[in-house]
Amino acid sequence: MPSKTEQLFQTVRQQILDGNYAKGSKFPAGRDFAAHYNVSYLTANNVLKMLENEGFLLRYHRKGSFVTLPEITLKKSDDTFKAGYFVDVNVSYFSRFFKELLTLTAAQDIYNIPLDMTPTNINTSPDEYKRWLENIFSKHYNSITIYADRHFPFKELKKYENEIDQINFIFYDSCGVPFPNANRFIVDMEQVGYLGASHLFECGAKKIFMNTVSNLSSSYRLQMGLKNEDHEFLIMKGIERAFEENNIDFWKNFKTCESASISESDFIKFIRDEKFDGFFSLSNFHLERIYYAAKALNMKPGRDIFCVETGNSAWNNIYAPPLSSISFNEIEIARLTAKAMLENWHGKCINIQPEIIKNKTSKH
Repeated sequence: MPSKTEQLFQTVRQQILDGNYAKGSKFPAGRDFAAHYNVSYLTANNVLKMLENEGFLLRYHRKGSFVTLPEITLKKSDDTFKAGYFVDVNVSYFSRFFKELLTLTAAQDIYNIPLDMTPTNINTSPDEYKRWLENIFSKHYNSITIYADRHFPFKELKKYENEIDQINFIFYDSCGVPFPNANRFIVDMEQVGYLGASHLFECGAKKIFMNTVSNLSSSYRLQMGLKNEDHEFLIMKGIERAFEENNIDFWKNFKTCESASISESDFIKFIRDEKFDGFFSLSNFHLERIYYAAKALNMKPGRDIFCVETGNSAWNNIYAPPLSSISFNEIEIARLTAKAMLENWHGKCINIQPEIIKNKTSKH
């Protein structure tokens, strides 16, 4: 008689084959899985390992498990469409993007597979990037969707261009390497800057400080195949336009500084001595320091200083008052990505319009 572990494995295996768990969706973690099937954690973990070994799950450290199907199953149907995603599907607007995409493709023969995003940062060596993509592209994908930010190795990707039926760049477009057949569903970052600065002016701000991401060296940009003008530059162009429309001198009343180098005491000086009262943050980097600085000066966010961030992250509501934010319209990007796969698009470029989401304490 099969063991309890074997019986549960066969049950869940069949459920995946029957489509009870959406392809590419996140699978319950060990303890949740154990509670759902009323088994011990040890039994649940053994079943998860068996599902992974048989190719029914992709498990990523600190990210969880995702439903897939083994290669032998995929090869049984010529209609199978494998879509890989260089997107961290557990974070913020990426999570909302992926959830919507799964919903839109649920009735189609599409296997949506999140790909490992671990190496993409400034400390990754060229050899690590090379091994990473070699491992990814050892399997064939009909479509690859990439969060095309400034830490993706576009130059290394170029080597695999002819092995991929379709490439979709989403949200950002930091790619400086020609991919003429790639689809681009890119947020209008200049409009992001314009909306954010305009909102701060509406609230009553007169001087705007923008905390930014770290600068990248020219050698790094060449190594990765990046544009010289990235999304941050485009955001600042939009901010400049808002200054001009409000007849405020951009050069005297706008300042930037890398987020990692700013302390709470720095923000106190910016607010008290330099009279900055509007703060524009990329993905709420270190905004808590601004709130602490305001508190130290007996000033109140939403009354004396005003903040806006990009991406409409899940962290907005931890602040008091909650942050105003700029949505990247990830649902529309998901719709276009699904449509591109279903209709086999190539070389389409569509600008996505962002949207300002105002907090409840905004004056307008």
